Amino acid sequence: MPIISSNCTGSRSGGGVNMTGSPFYFSSRRNTFISVGCDNMAIMTGIDPMVVTGCKSDCNNESMTDQKCSGFKCCQTAVPDGIQVLNVDFKSIKGDKASGECKHAWIAESNWLDSNKTDPSDYVQYLEYVPVVLEWTATNEARGSEFRLVWTSYGEDYYYCKRGLPRKSLSSHGM
Repeated sequence: MPIISSNCTGSRSGGGVNMTGSPFYFSSRRNTFISVGCDNMAIMTGIDPMVVTGCKSDCNNESMTDQKCSGFKCCQTAVPDGIQVLNVDFKSIKGDKASGECKHAWIAESNWLDSNKTDPSDYVQYLEYVPVVLEWTATNEARGSEFRLVWTSYGEDYYYCKRGLPRKSLSSHGM
C-alpha cells in the first residue's frame, strides 16, 4: 500500500488507490487508517459520500503520548466496510485549508502498527509502502459446493471460499 503525502519535500507521494471493478476490498477487520503530522486532519475520501472517516493529530499536547498513534503526531481509526477506493484529503485542525507542514496517511495491516516499537511519525518519511490486507469476493456466478453464501455489509450476497479450498479449484470456476 503506498503512503499518501502532502507538502513533504524529498518524499515521493504515492497517489490514492482505486480497486473499483475488481473483487478486492480493504479489510475493515484487519486494517487501520493511520495518519501522521502536526495540525493534521486526514479524511478518507473516495468512499460513500454519506460516510466521513478520518482522524486528527497535533504536536502541541504531549499528554496524549500514553498510547501509540493516540493523537500526538499520529492518529488512527477504523477502516469502513467494503471500501475499494482510498484518497486522502488533508486539512488543518485550526482552519479549512491544509497547513504547509508535511503530512502522511495510509491504510496498513493492524498487526504492522502493533508490531512496531516506535511511533510511525518517527520513521514514515523513510517508507514507500506498508503491508495491507485485502479481502476478495466471488460473485453470484461462483456457486457450488466449494463456496459458502455470506451476506456482507458491501450491500450484496457474495460467495466466499470455504476454508481449505485449494487455489486450483477457483480457476475451474472461471476466476
